[in-house]
Amino acid sequence: MKSADEAHDVLVVPGLQSNGAGESRAATTDDATTTAQPGRDVWWARFRWLLTRVWLWPTLLTAALGLFRIGRPELWRDELRSWSAASRPIGDLIHTLGVTDAAVALYYLILHGWIKIFGDSATSMRMVSLIAMAAAAGVVSLIGRRLYGPAVGLVGGLIFALIPAVSRFAQEVRPYAITMLLVALSTLLYLRALERSTWPRWLGYALSVAGVALAQVVALPVFAAHAVGLLVWHRRDRRMWLTWAAWAAAGLVLASPVILLGASQYDHQVGSLPAATFDELTTLPPRLFSSTIVAGAVATMCLFGFGRKIPASVFLTSWALLPIAAVWVVSNLGQSYWMTRYMLPTLPGFAILAAAGLMALADRRMIALGVVAVAALGVPDQRMMRWVGAHDQWNYPYGGNAPVLYSEAAQLIADHQRPGDGIMYLARDDYWLLDIGMAYHLRGQPAPRDVLVQESAVARGDFWVRECDDAAECVGATPRIWLVSASVVYGTDLDKLEPDKRAVLEEQYRLVETYKLTGIAVTLWQRVQ
Repeated sequence: MKSADEAHDVLVVPGLQSNGAGESRAATTDDATTTAQPGRDVWWARFRWLLTRVWLWPTLLTAALGLFRIGRPELWRDELRSWSAASRPIGDLIHTLGVTDAAVALYYLILHGWIKIFGDSATSMRMVSLIAMAAAAGVVSLIGRRLYGPAVGLVGGLIFALIPAVSRFAQEVRPYAITMLLVALSTLLYLRALERSTWPRWLGYALSVAGVALAQVVALPVFAAHAVGLLVWHRRDRRMWLTWAAWAAAGLVLASPVILLGASQYDHQVGSLPAATFDELTTLPPRLFSSTIVAGAVATMCLFGFGRKIPASVFLTSWALLPIAAVWVVSNLGQSYWMTRYMLPTLPGFAILAAAGLMALADRRMIALGVVAVAALGVPDQRMMRWVGAHDQWNYPYGGNAPVLYSEAAQLIADHQRPGDGIMYLARDDYWLLDIGMAYHLRGQPAPRDVLVQESAVARGDFWVRECDDAAECVGATPRIWLVSASVVYGTDLDKLEPDKRAVLEEQYRLVETYKLTGIAVTLWQRVQ
């Protein structure tokens, strides 16, 4: 690892020097020349300094890839859940967090403030993740630089930016990008604290640990890699071990109320996740990278990473693999946490180790070719990520759900509704959140009355309403009713409608029209006079 002085030159601007009072001025031999050209040399020095930062180009590349068609994929059910929570008044949001989703409280609060300022379009809400992921790429570069040097830092950041999963989740209205940033930042702060153990550095580390726990508690196994780091760099330093353990524990204690509340909400928030089988483990890499071929290419590069700085390579390998192993073991001992998205924070470890492997080739043309190869191999997957129904492919590249385009149903209803229309939903208590999808796409314009709502989701602090016990009484004399169902599961078969709803429609209404849309079926019913 670098000395403390070498490690900090990212903060030093060439051409500038301190005047002893905390201010900087141009380091020239002729102050008169500087006076004659006020600020010009200083700004040029700063610009050149910026262009040579290892974090700049990975940050810009991640931002560019994330911005590309960021608004095209339709919000899927998880993103609609984020919108529903974050768009509620702050008091109602706090109430919701007491019932469900406390594990992502930090993200909801950030998104709530963002929506207040910048609005709730898909592009706007996804910008939170884009900014976080771009910043994460910069931090990944700084970690690589600290472990191996500037060249590995730059290449590692570029490889990270080019992984299809990175740009995919830079366009997701969920906490994964912020978690990635916090994990990378905590690792950088950890390495800084190992270089010079001071309480301000360890305090920053403790706060970052708390941030990771508040953003996504399932990411906490990444700190096992920090223990491995102590093994390879400070194996016999008992004081360093105790210092690290104390500050890491302080961070966890700080976040413990939310951790405990989130754990108690597991069944309500997470529901049923896949079992952590050996098959799931072997098929994880393509899903983790959102690309089979890029996963293979990066893994191959990682194999050559052990030719340089064995301790750093061991540390990165533990970062890449230990969290996955931990989630797999825990999921086999009790409640399952086996979800590919929960293991995304391991990607920086793979990227930096792959960069170290490339640099072992010691040929600039081969190194450049390796980076270009990762970019080219990921093009088909990058294109797939921008498809309108891409975000429903939660198990990509092994498939997922057929896309459910809520916007098509909302537009249909908006175009054909009449005053006094009502709306109801088939299997409203499932995970499709059709009513939230309709509410999002019909926001700010007239919408049919939700005839069966007894208690709203906001009032319940939940994402599901409580429906009337007596459907006929709540429907009353509504002249027309729109029935919306997720056709990917239920089709348009009225036999799958709940008995009380079906009785009301069959006895008091006649079917006027059936619309088969992308993943959604809509039927229109007219009241019999």
